[in-house]
Amino acid sequence: MANQATVNPTSEQQAFRTVGRIKTLRLVIAKRKKKGKDVASYEAELNRRLEEVNALKAALSEVY
Repeated sequence: MANQATVNPTSEQQAFRTVGRIKTLRLVIAKRKKKGKDVASYEAELNRRLEEVNALKAALSEVY
C-alpha cells in the first residue's frame, strides 16, 4: 500500500508521505548546503510540512 500512489490519498497515506518527505528534505538540504547551493525553496517546503505534522499532533492530543 505504501508504494502505491493515489490521486486522492487517505489521511493516513498523506501523513506517511509527509513524514517521508520531511526525511528526504532534510537530506537534500544538507547536501545542497554542503555544495553551497540555494536551499530556500526546500526549507520553505520543510517548514510547511513540519507545520502539518504539528497540526496533526495538536489534533491528536485533543483526542487523547
